Amino acid sequence: MSRSIFYMALLISSEAAGQCDFVLKGTVTDGRGNPLPAAVQIRALRLGAEAEDGRFLFRNLCQGKAELEITLLGFAKQKKTIVIPSEEIKIILIESERQLSEVEVIAHSPQEVSRQSMLAGKRLEELAGKTIGETVSEISGVSSVQSGPGIFKPVIHGLFGQRIAVLNQGVRLESQSWGIDHAPELDAFSASSVAVIKDASSVKYGSDVLGGVILVNSNPLPDSAGLGGSLAMIGQSNGRAGIFSGMWEGGVKNKPGFGWRINSTAKHAGDYNAPRYSLTNTGARELNFSGRAGYHSQKGCVEILLTRFQTKLGILRGASISNYDDLATAMERSVPQYTKSFSYQISPPRQEAEHHLAKISGHFNAKFGVLRGQYSFQNDNRREYDMRIGGLSETPALHLTLDTHLFEGEWEKQIKSLFLSSGIAYMNQANRNVSGTMRIPFIPDYAQNSWGIHSVGKLKLNHYQLDAGARFDFRRYEVQGFDFKNDYYQSALSFHGAGASAGARRTFRRQSISLHVHSAWRPPHVAELYSLGTHQSASAIEYGLLLDKISNEITPLPKDFRLERSYKTAASYSLLRDLFETEITLHANYIFNYIYAKPYGITQNVRGVYPYFRYAQ
Repeated sequence: MSRSIFYMALLISSEAAGQCDFVLKGTVTDGRGNPLPAAVQIRALRLGAEAEDGRFLFRNLCQGKAELEITLLGFAKQKKTIVIPSEEIKIILIESERQLSEVEVIAHSPQEVSRQSMLAGKRLEELAGKTIGETVSEISGVSSVQSGPGIFKPVIHGLFGQRIAVLNQGVRLESQSWGIDHAPELDAFSASSVAVIKDASSVKYGSDVLGGVILVNSNPLPDSAGLGGSLAMIGQSNGRAGIFSGMWEGGVKNKPGFGWRINSTAKHAGDYNAPRYSLTNTGARELNFSGRAGYHSQKGCVEILLTRFQTKLGILRGASISNYDDLATAMERSVPQYTKSFSYQISPPRQEAEHHLAKISGHFNAKFGVLRGQYSFQNDNRREYDMRIGGLSETPALHLTLDTHLFEGEWEKQIKSLFLSSGIAYMNQANRNVSGTMRIPFIPDYAQNSWGIHSVGKLKLNHYQLDAGARFDFRRYEVQGFDFKNDYYQSALSFHGAGASAGARRTFRRQSISLHVHSAWRPPHVAELYSLGTHQSASAIEYGLLLDKISNEITPLPKDFRLERSYKTAASYSLLRDLFETEITLHANYIFNYIYAKPYGITQNVRGVYPYFRYAQ
């Protein structure tokens, strides 16, 4: 897909830039010359690095002044102003008896990831305008599955959808992710870093995370008075798209510790193009907003976050097939049926989605450790439109709302080189079909209640890091819906299981090797059990695991049903040099009792010809 991009960035708090290809290297040690794994930040440029072996590196810096901020638990925070270009710098940290302010580093970096597993700073700016699914595929071991010009789902070590987790600002994204055509509903421009956890540490985020975890985070809030911001405008030739995104942030005068930030993004795109014709009805609209505010002190912090993501995506008009003859003709055509000239109009078939997130979080620094608490509420509203007769094309064929309440608590303690963490989480979720679609719902209404507990430990011994974790989860579904005869049914299902992980890492001067093993389980999703009929935006007919193959009546859970169970081993080698970095990973993931959509051929109904699938194990 060809495209050209114009990108303009304004960093109000930074100096005017000239040449932007300079490299800054340095070392961080204590008073005795021992290397320290400190966090090094250039806040004005929204850049950060971890000096794992006492060395850090920034690339693609502009000429001028920059202020470094160096932090490490147990040492006094240090700020150092340098002039770029600069020789290699040396930073010596002084041990401090007061440790409370440094705990903020843990608050904003809850999970250590290797450089090869994170995108931030200049690299993230180069990917501006892409979706999260496209962006994260730049990380080693991650790819994406595409079902439309703007629909990308992340794939980690071959798994996606319900088998990976996406965390937006510390909150696990809960949406209708069961559909292959349902991309993560979050604004990529609000992120200052995108990281992927593929190792044993992912057990913390849920026993059902068989593939890995994607962490989307923004920078820490300002903690002093002043204003700053950024502006991005992107033009894309394919689709004649325009994207505008802005960020504004600041502190409160005479109120140190208070900070706020707002983000907004708008996107307008028309039909995308193949080499010789237009892909009719593949335009996109997007309008997003987020606001965040908080107070930080030595005793702890409290923050609130509000986000809104709204998108409208067209589905290729030529993908709708009305009968077998049209299907045969479509396979022979060089240009899809219904192809027209370029347009910004988005008509049925299309999908519309809105996702709202509200979060309040905080932590308290005590002598016995750090206590964290978080409550979040998510509302997901999805509407899918089809080509329908009787004037119903503008009536949603599928209209779902999903409300999620999530309560989380965690305790953390650093005991010299040993880090301990234990937590508990409870989730209440309600999925509801909005009436008025004039169709039997594709998936039924359901309520989900689940809770989990986890414990993680990490030990650093010179150049070695050992980690282990375990988690137990319980999930209960209460389902009510209508079968193909429009008869009412209801059922209740409960599942429980445990997962565990362990790993080891050895670091050298600029290299590291690691080995991790991970065991996880996954309960089936309601869509895998009860789906019924046409999955419109995927252009397929699907039947759930609990629907009888002959009568399509709802049946009880089979006695021989088994939960999915994954056993994963991953070994990695990473190398960092001034001009390049590389990572090689070997992994094996054995999944038993795998649930999948098994193809059964092609069938026809009153709406057209579709491939036909049944979920099987």
